[in-house]
Amino acid sequence: MRGEDNLASMAIPMVDAVRGGQRNITLSQPGSGQQNLTVTIPKGIHEGQKIRLAGKGHPGLSGGPAGDLLIEILFETDERFARQGEDLTVEVKVPFSTAALGGSIQVPTLEGQVDLKIPPGTQGGQRFRLGGKGLPRRGRGSGDLFARVRILVPRALDDVAK
Repeated sequence: MRGEDNLASMAIPMVDAVRGGQRNITLSQPGSGQQNLTVTIPKGIHEGQKIRLAGKGHPGLSGGPAGDLLIEILFETDERFARQGEDLTVEVKVPFSTAALGGSIQVPTLEGQVDLKIPPGTQGGQRFRLGGKGLPRRGRGSGDLFARVRILVPRALDDVAK
């Protein structure tokens, strides 16, 4: 008789949902001790999706095959990003001069830094959409990343700056 399936959950960094990766886990099975396994996280996995490890569940009875281990994926929080579904928001600090005159800044994403052009006259709290830079969607594609501007106003100005 086939063994029962086991269900477990594993929290992964959001960056692993975009890039993929591997995690090591240790299983404790009654009668068989501990077993170390490597779980491959596929690129584009979404929260709530399950990874099946065939034959890693409860042992079968009377020589039957072992059940499977199903690992439900959860995402760890990332201090850099606020999350709403598959969309992410990041706060970016923009120097006063760049907000007033325009320029370019670096914005963190799950895939690394990207350049964002800041138009002249940008206001504090303004949001810029970086399409497809969020978390993977259930169908296809990815959510968006929104960069919210926080303007850095200088505390002291010299005569030339004034």
